[in-house]
Amino acid sequence: MRTRRIILLAIAIVSLAVSAKVRAETHDRVHTVPGLVAALDAASAEFGIDPLLLQALIEVESMYRVGARSHVGALGLMQVKPSTAKWIAKKTGLPSGDLKDPTYNVRIGAAYLNYLIERFNDYSHAVMAYNLGPNALAKRITRGATLPDTYVGKVEKTYQDIKTWSR
Repeated sequence: MRTRRIILLAIAIVSLAVSAKVRAETHDRVHTVPGLVAALDAASAEFGIDPLLLQALIEVESMYRVGARSHVGALGLMQVKPSTAKWIAKKTGLPSGDLKDPTYNVRIGAAYLNYLIERFNDYSHAVMAYNLGPNALAKRITRGATLPDTYVGKVEKTYQDIKTWSR
């Protein structure tokens, strides 16, 4: 019985170590996209959003794939739809640009997240709206419907992991 406990404990320790290594390697992908760290820092300074939160969104949305394209046509690192990018650029006075360009994609994605934070006055709702769309979230809130928390939980866990890893 004691040997079995020792083996199970050893397996758990190895599992945790492997899991931590995989997470660290995933979070370190931020350095594989040329200019991404600078783009995150610039967007953070411009819109007052923690660059690690922006990184967490990128990790969840695209896994650092610059050329990512969703089934609904969202593009790039932060998975912004062209219509959303056009709208937020006009609303904020930002220039239009190429969503496949990481620097522009991060800037327009951060501008959109900033708009959502201001609109909902709540980070969790803003992140939820980033995924669902602000009108869909507003309708759910108005109806008193249960709000989905899977996406927000995933972003929050990734954010906490990145914060821990980056220390």
